[in-house]
Amino acid sequence: LWRNDVLHALRSGATNALVADVMDPHPFTATTATSVHDVHLLMEETNRWAVPIVENGVYRGIFTVDRLLHVYKIASDQSSITTRIKQIWRFVDTRVREGIGST
Repeated sequence: LWRNDVLHALRSGATNALVADVMDPHPFTATTATSVHDVHLLMEETNRWAVPIVENGVYRGIFTVDRLLHVYKIASDQSSITTRIKQIWRFVDTRVREGIGST
């Protein structure tokens, strides 16, 4: 269930819609064994800021852009983290602008 999907449904007059009516019928997920890098790539490929995480088919949590930035901050040295954060924020800014333009 993604914010833009809910907003689109509400703007279309679906004020009595069920969550099932507006949620993604084929959500993408990652597992607890997926690398942070692979989740980051998945986020970029699917234009999502969050990825549900499962373990043995059971929901375990959600990995967000905020968590990604935290991981890169801890894992990187000061010089490379600045470059990586700028890249990530450019990606986020682009997605925000695209989202605003499409709604």
